[in-house]
Amino acid sequence: MREKHPEKFNSRTRNKLWYFGMASQEQFSGTCKDLEKLVSIQCDGMRLDVSHALEGIAFLNIPSIYGGTALWGQEKKALRRRPHERRGSSPDVYAVQAMDDKLMEIVGVYDSAHMGRIKIGVTNSGLRLAQCRRIVIKTTKMLPMQIDGEPWMQPPCTITVGHLNQMPMLAKVDRRGPRRVQSLFLNLGGRKN
Repeated sequence: MREKHPEKFNSRTRNKLWYFGMASQEQFSGTCKDLEKLVSIQCDGMRLDVSHALEGIAFLNIPSIYGGTALWGQEKKALRRRPHERRGSSPDVYAVQAMDDKLMEIVGVYDSAHMGRIKIGVTNSGLRLAQCRRIVIKTTKMLPMQIDGEPWMQPPCTITVGHLNQMPMLAKVDRRGPRRVQSLFLNLGGRKN
């Protein structure tokens, strides 16, 4: 719709109104109810349990989406750990989200109202499902998807996502500590089959 009628999407406020209207419609129609029957996900070769009444799954390699929403949530203490290092035996303890760790975070949302609560800050985060290096997604039905805010309807398929490259990027100088330029590493993308 955005490509066919660009004049309807010419301001940020107007875009948000369109998204609100579509999300409200989706709340009642439930296109993605029973998502666990429509999609299977493997993380680093292990099947991921998505039987949590989810209607959406996000695959992240950056800290925020949708104009600053921290879907993975914020850590109270930013302790860096090696990938997959766990504290204790709880499977719900994850490494701190970082762009340079070559890990992707997988987050579930229950419905469009849940996503709205995360966006406005009423709920801290989506449901943390996993962190992994390689993701294989298999769908059995046409489903709505989006990459970097660009939506489309995806027919049944298999998609493999993994780390491809890193590119050193410059960040602002840390004025509280020594005057040095910090280096960040951003994933340049994954492969889509």
